[in-house]
Amino acid sequence: MRDNDTKFRMVRQISPNIAHRAETLNHSDPEGMEKKTKQLEAEQLALAAAEAAAKEVLEKAIQAKKEAKQLKQRKGKLRTLF
Repeated sequence: MRDNDTKFRMVRQISPNIAHRAETLNHSDPEGMEKKTKQLEAEQLALAAAEAAAKEVLEKAIQAKKEAKQLKQRKGKLRTLF
């Protein structure tokens, strides 16, 4: 809990408006604030996972394109031999 307190105090110094809004929301509806925070965290994790998957697919596509180019070059070299 102490870490979170320190982090929130830092946010309060960097962005007082956002910190005030968070305090207001938490004071008026602590359970709703916790629920919304968990929802936002879950969405962020899902987004990060989707971005990682997209990056992996892109890297595989780039590698497949390189391999296809190499195969075409080899095929061209074989044709010149015959």
